[in-house]
Amino acid sequence: MAKASDIDFEKMDIDEIDELEKKLAELKKQKMKEDKAEVVKKVRKLCKDYGISATQLRGALVTRERKKKDK
Repeated sequence: MAKASDIDFEKMDIDEIDELEKKLAELKKQKMKEDKAEVVKKVRKLCKDYGISATQLRGALVTRERKKKDK
């Protein structure tokens, strides 16, 4: 795979540049999905470790946020 510094963008066709932009956007979306999936796994493990449900965790977080706003 070529490095960005090795590519001469001035010689590239506009369609090629558009295609690269689309691929970059797809890679960013995939990365976000992977990050989100990792966070979900960690939250599920924490809930299991502490013996609470996701609903209880959500309620605790909402309560904490409300308390922060009241201060």
